[in-house]
Amino acid sequence: MVFGVNASLVFLGKVILLTSLVLVEGGCREKPVHLQSRSFDSAGGAVGEIEALRVRMAELDERIRDLIGEAPCADSSDCRAIAFGKKPCGGPWEYLVYSAKHTEESELQSKVQEYNALNARWNRLSGAVSDCMFVMEPPVACERGQCVSGRTDITYGYADAIENAIVIGDHP
Repeated sequence: MVFGVNASLVFLGKVILLTSLVLVEGGCREKPVHLQSRSFDSAGGAVGEIEALRVRMAELDERIRDLIGEAPCADSSDCRAIAFGKKPCGGPWEYLVYSAKHTEESELQSKVQEYNALNARWNRLSGAVSDCMFVMEPPVACERGQCVSGRTDITYGYADAIENAIVIGDHP
């Protein structure tokens, strides 16, 4: 009688296994329509869309930098900074310095906003990572007729914290 129970369990296991294989095979025959037209990279992003984003971002980057040009100024009140790019963990990659007096600000802001949105999407689709360092808006100034960014003495990096740490205790 024990042999009959074991044989029944083995048979039942085989039936479940075969049923599972049929269901899995049937479910994998065809991709949904919205997935058929694109291939995906290891991060799950659409390779074609990632490339299209990269191309558009390169075009916008060139246009933005053309709009800014040499950033001529008469004094520091002519100068501004705008957050450019989106790090995957938040915040801008950098700040671009421009002359409010010699730049079409509304067009610049529009192009930068579009670039930043595309950069955020590219980050998500490509699985991009960044250093997650906080980039502060730099002070701007007019030097020799050109808007430039000034240096800030405030740092947020781990290396800076170690370098500036106060050592307590007896050290030779």
